[in-house]
Parts: sequence; structure tokens; C-alpha cells
Amino acid sequence: MRGLGSLLVALMLGMFVSCTHKELCYDHSHVVNIDVRFDWCNAPDASPASMSLYLFAEDGTRPQRYELKGHEGGTIRVSQGIYHAVCLNSDTRNIECRDKEHMSTFLVASRDETVTGSSMGMGMLLSTAMQNMGRGGERYARQPEMLWMGRSFDFVVGEDGGVVTLTPEQAVVRITISIYNVENMDNVTAVAGTLSGLSEGILASTGEPNGVGVTHPFEVTVSEDKNSLHASLLSFGDCLSGDQKHYIDLYTVLGDGSQWHYSFDVTEDVHEAVDELHIYIELDGLPVPEPSPGGGGGGFRPTIDEWTNVEQEIKM
Repeated sequence: MRGLGSLLVALMLGMFVSCTHKELCYDHSHVVNIDVRFDWCNAPDASPASMSLYLFAEDGTRPQRYELKGHEGGTIRVSQGIYHAVCLNSDTRNIECRDKEHMSTFLVASRDETVTGSSMGMGMLLSTAMQNMGRGGERYARQPEMLWMGRSFDFVVGEDGGVVTLTPEQAVVRITISIYNVENMDNVTAVAGTLSGLSEGILASTGEPNGVGVTHPFEVTVSEDKNSLHASLLSFGDCLSGDQKHYIDLYTVLGDGSQWHYSFDVTEDVHEAVDELHIYIELDGLPVPEPSPGGGGGGFRPTIDEWTNVEQEIKM
């Protein structure tokens, strides 16, 4: 009996020892570290304050977003697998990301415009103009800020982690507008403009426009000699939707309170731009009238139904 008892004790001790040394693994995701690097060879002057990285697993699991300070990259924790990736700078306020469940539907787009006042009364002026004019039912959207995007496809995260390198490049188009030979600018108390037919946003997977047009309001600068008007705005470029037209609508209010709306068809300028990332539009002639004698004077009070419309066709 003593021998049998000793044998039982030995077997129990052996079982206890084997249990304490066996490694149990309930986590089969195998999370590892990977280094994220951004190669700025296509945008050497870029220095955004932060970057967002979106990972889309090939197995269809929920996409993951990582936020990285600065623009050089960093280390993140990722499950092993095969991924597609999109990166973009996140130091923006006028841009939103939509339909992020799949890389093929991921859209980077301009937010709705919210009109605010300015020293030239732009907010009040555009608020009235936006109620009155509108082009083909397009929504008014904020201009995007400078945006850089990069993407990578089918990169493998293995047991040892690894490195993923993305090459961001400029994803927005700058549009520079100049109008020369402007008349009677001394009599203008407020001026602002809009440009229609621009893209709502771009698809993250390709960088191509999504085919939905928006109108961007923009501020106007008067030259020192008051003989020309200038503006610069950022956009996602031409929406590339069929026979989409592009119009500059310029709104001015004179010292006598009269309101003038000038329209320029600039479709050709946009469609035939030589530089895909910088479109130059130059126009000639803006016949601002002199205020009518005794016309009420000095008021900036635009109303919806009192715009005098002028179609302009003169170009440089």
C-alpha cells in the first residue's frame, strides 16, 4: 500500500509539473510590430503635422486606422496577414473620409460649406448668392486643404513584422484665377466668387474623382491699382462627369447698394489645363457700373431677388 501511495503521489506531481510548464495560447491573431515609413520623394516640400494610416485586411476583417504624429512614420501593432493601405495627412478640417468599410469605396471628400463672415462681408454676400444662384443642383462645399495621399497593395505582415513604405503625393488641384481690366472697382464695397463643376472628392484606392460635382466659394483679392481681381483655391479638380460645365460666378455689391452677378464659362480652361495640379484661368473685362446718382448709398445689404445678372464671354 505504501508503494502504491507513493506511485500515486508521483503521478500527481508529474501531472502538476507538466501543466505548469505547458504554454497555453488563446490569441491566434499573432500581433506583431511593423515600421511605417513615408517616402516624400514625390512631395519634397510637404511637412504635415500628422498622418492617418488605414489598413484593409485581405480577409475582409474590419479596417483599422492608425494616427501617427509628424510625417516621418512610426511603429504600429498589426495582426499577421495580407493588407492594402492608404495614408493621408490628417491635419485638415474641411475634409472628411466616407465609406471606409472597403478600400474600393473609401472616399475622401469636401465637407458642406458653412458660410461665415469676413472683413469684406464675404459670408453675408455668399449666403445670399448661394440661396439665389446654384449650378445644376450642386451642393456648396468647402475647399479642401492641402492634401497628400499614398497607397500600398498586397503587402505581407509576417511573424517578424516588417516595414511598409508609402509614397504620398499631392492629391488636390490648385486653381488660380485672374480677371484683368476691371472697371470702377473704387465703387465696389464687397466681392466674392464661386466655381462650379469641381469634384466632390477622390477615391482613396485610385486617386480618381468620384464623378459628383460641387461648387466651391472663394475669396477675391483686389490689386493695388484696383484694375484686376485675383483668387486662389484648392479643389479635387474636375469631377469628370459627362459634359459637366464650369462657371465662375462673381458677386459684387456697389456703394449704392446695387448687386451685380457676373458669370464666366471657364469649361475650356479647366478641361484643357496643361498642368494637372495647377489650373490657371485668366479673364479679360469686368464692366462694373458706376453707382447710380442718389442711389441710397453706403449700404451692404444684399437680398435674394435683387441681383443684376451679366453673362461674360470675353477671355484673354
